[in-house]
Formats: sequence, structure tokens, C-alpha cells
Amino acid sequence: MKIWEMNSDHDSYVLADNPEADDLIRSIKNDEHPLKDWNGIYLNLLRKGKEKDYIGYLPGATIISEYAKQALTAQIGDEAEFLFILDRPIHFLHVLKRIDCIDIDRTERTESGLIKSSERVHFIREKIPVDTLIFKVPEIRTSVYVTEKFINLVKQANLTGFVFNQVWDSKLTEEKDREKHLKYTAVLADIEQNKGDEIAYRIAREQVNQGLAFASGKWKMQLDSKGNFWLGDLTEDCVYSWIMPTFIPPVLLGYQWHVVENSEIKIK
Repeated sequence: MKIWEMNSDHDSYVLADNPEADDLIRSIKNDEHPLKDWNGIYLNLLRKGKEKDYIGYLPGATIISEYAKQALTAQIGDEAEFLFILDRPIHFLHVLKRIDCIDIDRTERTESGLIKSSERVHFIREKIPVDTLIFKVPEIRTSVYVTEKFINLVKQANLTGFVFNQVWDSKLTEEKDREKHLKYTAVLADIEQNKGDEIAYRIAREQVNQGLAFASGKWKMQLDSKGNFWLGDLTEDCVYSWIMPTFIPPVLLGYQWHVVENSEIKIK
């Protein structure tokens, strides 16, 4: 599965500022409920480009031609509705479908937890129904996402002004996952193949207090520069996730441990 972000062509004509209409559109474009009492609005049209079926406007607010509405209506179902604009044959495409499908763990975020870019997100494929055409996600209010089925509708109808920027491909994600797992497996194998004599946890723990580092499979234990004890868990990214444990998982007490080089302990 592939996902694209939808935008308007840079040379499409655009809608001029209309504060009253802008405020109304901003208030409803993130609403996932149909607007049954819609009475229409006026939008000022600034002909600053070519007349196309996708008209430039506010981020996340899609304005389309009457022809585009006719071409999309039969297939789009309840994923979106068309809200008429007064005084001209254009429509606001109000996307209703919301899918909570962002893979937060894979998506790059700021320190405050916000997603850095709508173009560099990861999706959870299983959460996106196979018949999906167009949707939004809760975390990014200004982006409209589409699938290949929607793009095919646009192409079949020869609609103009639509720009699709591919942001995700499940096959590439799966390939990266396989490569990551192979690398992780190789690192683990290297740890096991180059180990020396193995000793019980109790003895290894005593020697850790003397400044040595010990590993057993994906686990590692050592002291930091201040003499604090840390337990590391090798992640799929081939870096250790370090914790200062309040207790040792009982299963580790039965493992055999061998000496390894000390690591630089980095805490996020």
C-alpha cells in the first residue's frame, strides 16, 4: 500500500483572503461530522493562475470545480462531502474520514511530541481499510491523504490541478524492517560467537562492580563513569536501551555472562 499527501498545483488560480469565510472553513475542516445545515459561503476568487479543477486555498481545505465534484461523487461515498460555494460553481471538499493510523514510534517528532513533517510519517497498514480513497489523521490537521484508488479516479476523469506527493510505501517499510532485523541478528550472533568464558550472574555482577562489562545475548550490564549500575537491552536499531534497574528480572539470574567492552551509556 502507498499513501500520498494531496495538494493543489502551484500555478492554479487561488482564492483571495476572505476573513469571515476563512474562519468558517478553519472551524469545519477538522470536523469529521457531516454539515447537514450548510447554507453556503462566499469566497473571493483571485485569478492569479490557470483555471484548474483543484483551486488553491487554505492548508488542508480542498476547493474543487463542479466538474471534479461530478467525477468524484459516485465513488467517494461517506469519506467526504461537497459543500457548495455561493456565487460560483466550486465546492469545498470536506473530508470526513478520520483514521487513527499513524505509527508514532516510527514517525519523527519534536521534543514536545509533535510530528515534524506531514511528508515523513509512517502509517500502520492494518488500520487503513483496503477500500479507502481519502482521509485525514488526528495528529496532522492540515494534511489530506489519499490512496492509489483516489489518484486513479482523478486520472480517469482528467482532473487538473491535483498534486500528489507520495509519503509512504508499505513495501519499503517492510524491506527496511527486514534489513534492520538481519542487522540485529548479525550483531547478536557476533556477540555470541566472540564470547570468552561464561560465568554465573552473581559472579559477573561482582566483577561489574570492579569496572568490567558483561553481556548475555541482547542484555548487557556495566557501570557508568560515576559508578552507577546500568542494564542495557539491545534494540532492533542495534543500540542499547539503558535503564538503572530497581530490581533485576529473575530470568537474567539464570543466564550465563561473558566479558565485553564497555559502552558509552546514552540516555534519551
